[in-house]
Amino acid sequence: MGQDLERLFGMLADPKRIYRVEEGEVDREEFQVCVVLDQLVFGPKGYVETLGPTWNLIHDPRFNAIEAAFIVHRNSVLGGDATLGKQYIAGGGQFTSSNYDLEQYSETLGEGRFFHTILTHPNAFCPVRKWLERTWCPTVLKPNPELVCVCDPSTKINPHDIKDWPEDKIWDLIQTECPNYFRKNGTPNREAEQHFKLFKADLLGVIDDYAITPQADEWIELETGDVADGYAGPSCDLPERIHLEVDVLEKALTYRASLRVTAVKILKNLGLDKYIKTTDGLTDIERDQLLRIVYKSKWPDEKPQLMNDLLTYIRNTTVRPIKEREDEQMILGKAGSKLTIAGLMDGTVPLINRATDGEVQVGLDEMAELADAIMKNPFKKELYPLWQKAVEFENKVAMDLLFHIFGNREAIMCYNLEEGEFERLQIEVKTALDPKMSRAFEGEFHSTDSYRKGDGAPVDPVTGKLLD
Repeated sequence: MGQDLERLFGMLADPKRIYRVEEGEVDREEFQVCVVLDQLVFGPKGYVETLGPTWNLIHDPRFNAIEAAFIVHRNSVLGGDATLGKQYIAGGGQFTSSNYDLEQYSETLGEGRFFHTILTHPNAFCPVRKWLERTWCPTVLKPNPELVCVCDPSTKINPHDIKDWPEDKIWDLIQTECPNYFRKNGTPNREAEQHFKLFKADLLGVIDDYAITPQADEWIELETGDVADGYAGPSCDLPERIHLEVDVLEKALTYRASLRVTAVKILKNLGLDKYIKTTDGLTDIERDQLLRIVYKSKWPDEKPQLMNDLLTYIRNTTVRPIKEREDEQMILGKAGSKLTIAGLMDGTVPLINRATDGEVQVGLDEMAELADAIMKNPFKKELYPLWQKAVEFENKVAMDLLFHIFGNREAIMCYNLEEGEFERLQIEVKTALDPKMSRAFEGEFHSTDSYRKGDGAPVDPVTGKLLD
């Protein structure tokens, strides 16, 4: 089968993610999970809005090369592939994610900003430099119109030039600032080699264009997501912490990838791939717009309307060559990021932190915050589409069964749903929503020897296999 739709969404050119697009139609439950993810990522006060100018960075074609720099190909000592830096993505919010992914974005933003700051503000006493360093070196300086650079212009280095420096000069820069990244014999270790690859991929140029400072300006505890008071180093006894921006960026990219998988399944079901073979593709920004069209639809209802909306968007968008559109979007993205950052520095654009947002809730509005709580619990995530169906059809029995989990804000945020209760509720709620499902559901998982007395065949007591 062709992969025109995967190509349309940029999945074939993604160096980091391995997408698993299964055959079959997307049911209403999977679609509703994706609607929640869509709101988390793109909705009001969602991840994209929280990231601000940093989100513009991920649309730049150079970002693929930056992500690829973290992939470490290696074989397991037990056999098989043990590659680091890859993610496996399926639809409906199913994916693999690890601390290595967080480390990747932490290094991209943290190390990129550190080197960018010292190159563009070489005077260690420069007020702008001190303010830019606030995420790793606390300062009393606040955003204000009088925050100006006092560095000698002749001592500044253009970050965009670094990728073109001779290799020896790049190694000297890394060794000067990070001497611990080199062994006693002067050879670089893995961290130094990582920096070298990132600099050659123009990390510092990308940071200069979009993200010299974060808009989401807090630290959070990695396990709980609670706001923390600053960075806790690796030798500290405090719970592990991560910058809010890093956590949000990793979630946004991972959720978006899962949304793409389900969208491809939907578009294949519609037969859209037959109509896009001649298109030269979409930019990353345009792919996000295509996702919004899909997840604002009423799938699986009104399929002809969705098909028309998608074709209209693709045809209108691809009138001009993709390179021309992408260059224009990058210019606008860079200009928008620099305008926002100027506002962050002079105080006209507020930072997202406790001082501006009270009790910071990862930059989300109430709806997105509740959706995030649901997505963090795999059992709640499975039951939520059933709750939505119960509410839609005003099924009081099903609603009563799930009210203690989804009935109000406190329940969604605080109730700890465990596996045993989940399995029981899944059967009872499906039965309440459709009594015809009761015997089928029981028969699928339980033999007639089971205490549940389903319609299945008897079980062999020795082998455990079903008997004909």
